[in-house]
Amino acid sequence: AWLGSLALTRRKDAIAGIFSEGPQNNVLTYIFSPASFYESGYHALWGASLYDTPERYLESSPVFHFEGISAAMLFEAGVRSQALTMMESPKAAWLAGAPAEFVVYPKTGHNIRDRKLKIESADRILDWSLFWLLGREDPASSKAAQYERWRRMRAEACARRKKDKPPSYCE
Repeated sequence: AWLGSLALTRRKDAIAGIFSEGPQNNVLTYIFSPASFYESGYHALWGASLYDTPERYLESSPVFHFEGISAAMLFEAGVRSQALTMMESPKAAWLAGAPAEFVVYPKTGHNIRDRKLKIESADRILDWSLFWLLGREDPASSKAAQYERWRRMRAEACARRKKDKPPSYCE
């Protein structure tokens, strides 16, 4: 999720993205991580500590690069894992004018283990992809609220982009 959203923030022409369990703000991730992660993890990855080279941590944090994004983004996390480090991405996406949804799964760590939640996530990911990429909606009445929410998000995003070249999901 970290690398995917980092790539998406560099490619302003993407239509949609789905990101699960990845830190979006490496400054906060560094601050809130246990010290045991520093030397073998962050220092090795970014060449130094946050306090020695904060610019590396800012540059590698997707959340600081959402300007110009129009892609519809779905973020998913387990409440016992990356939910806190992903929390600000939907807000950053919305402020940039892009549709975003954030789903936090209960009683879930880094990977979804519960069969029911796995199915729920897979179903949502398929629906999100079909809706934003192809404009398709599942006619099941149990999904009516989901599609109403997403249609509202799409209308708001398209209205904000009228002056710019609107994303393909506006057509």
